[in-house]
Amino acid sequence: MIVASGGEFPNTLSALRNVPGIGDYTAGAIASIAFKQVEHVVDGNVVRVLARLKAISANPKDKLTVKNFWKLAAQLVTLDERGI
Repeated sequence: MIVASGGEFPNTLSALRNVPGIGDYTAGAIASIAFKQVEHVVDGNVVRVLARLKAISANPKDKLTVKNFWKLAAQLVTLDERGI
């Protein structure tokens, strides 16, 4: 796919999400690690920390709950763009 589209690896979150097989977590991880972009990711460890931090007792596998964890993680990363 990359070769067919000109041989340039996608380097933004939105472009990475368009690559077949790359989901939200992987796109965020690649963007933040490889391209030094301020992006958030949510995995099981992040869910546990956020659930404890915010006293969230909702089912972490529920679609709405997962969506809310992603929103919360985005807010926290946005707050920390200054490196604090």
